Amino acid sequence: MSARAFKVAVATLLATDAQLQADLTAVLGAPVTRVLVTNQPWSQIPSDLYPCWIVEQGDGRAASIVNDGTDSLAIGGGRQDFESTLDIALLWSQPDREAAADVRSALPEILVRLLLRNPQPGVPQAWLQGWQPDQGINHPRHLWTAEILGQYRIRRN
Repeated sequence: MSARAFKVAVATLLATDAQLQADLTAVLGAPVTRVLVTNQPWSQIPSDLYPCWIVEQGDGRAASIVNDGTDSLAIGGGRQDFESTLDIALLWSQPDREAAADVRSALPEILVRLLLRNPQPGVPQAWLQGWQPDQGINHPRHLWTAEILGQYRIRRN
């Protein structure tokens, strides 16, 4: 388990999960199978790549992921537990403001259902931690960002 495995697994799910693609097609009118795996300025993403996901490694920190009272952060232990985030974004173009607002409001549920179907994308546990819609300020381009939190353990050997 690692931050890299987490990123690769989530990017793969975003590109290939059949139910996710069906849900996105229902709200966007098209599937979203293109995933850019590094953050980049909007101005450098050609509009012919829309719609697309962007996935970038977020922050991480040591954390205990067990509830049995053991401390996995002890020096000299055989393991260390971590939480790290993936920052994801959906970038699309939609000239209809109301349709774009409908997409923004549907995306949290769509992402939560993806992770409920696939609760271990490269890590033992992952969930949608939060999201931020662009609220249409860049109309007709739209950006919806989210943070997925994953928990995993790295063992000494």
